[in-house]
Amino acid sequence: MKTKWFSMIPTLVFLSFMALLVAITAAVGGKASEPSAPVYQPPKEEPELRRRVGGADDTASRGFARGFARGFIRAETSNDKETPMPSLIAPLAPETVGIAASKQPALFFYVSSAWPHEIRFTLNSEEEIEPILSIPLAGPAREGILKVDLKKHGVRLKPDVEYEWFVTITPDQKERSADFFGSAVLKHRPPSKEFSDRLKNAPKDKHHYLYAEAGFFYDAIQEVCRLVDVNKEAKKFKRRRAALSEQVNLPVVAEYDRKK
Repeated sequence: MKTKWFSMIPTLVFLSFMALLVAITAAVGGKASEPSAPVYQPPKEEPELRRRVGGADDTASRGFARGFARGFIRAETSNDKETPMPSLIAPLAPETVGIAASKQPALFFYVSSAWPHEIRFTLNSEEEIEPILSIPLAGPAREGILKVDLKKHGVRLKPDVEYEWFVTITPDQKERSADFFGSAVLKHRPPSKEFSDRLKNAPKDKHHYLYAEAGFFYDAIQEVCRLVDVNKEAKKFKRRRAALSEQVNLPVVAEYDRKK
């Protein structure tokens, strides 16, 4: 009998360990059961870096940094002395050409602080001389992510045509060389029937996973932003947006979402 009891000790130790592991997982909020972050797979045929992040850090070109510095000085010495310029304006977009499954996607960008004046949004097409959309946007009251919905402005992207979009702050209307801007490039690429069927059969709160995996970054970020806006579990979706931002080399944007 004694020998039989001793033989059960390893099993009892294992069961105790598993019970402890379950208790620890529950204590930290069940993080082990949380779905992994969406993984963006960039299209291999678009390797050239095209995105531009507006800022005075080392991601800006030497000439652009000089322009930014001049703009900051003018903003500080103008009548609006109490309003420094934001230090960063960044499109939520890949560094290379981003692909959109939708022909009327919403575009998002991050601004690092309040800006009480307008921000100019411009969309150019490689097929047109003039911008196909140029509109003023109200500057944010605080650090945050802003949206431009192409559908609301009646813009439809043509398949496989290259579009470049800009978000621009102008601190001095008399000296446009001081403009402070971010830009990114996108193409609309209609999804295959197979992908569309997969999307149709998947829960809506999982669409961003499918879009990211298929290389449709713009649709993935749009879906995550929608979930942040409408879902009570916004923090969970902000973490997923942060993961996507990190994957396209936007660490400041990722940090913004993680601290919220």
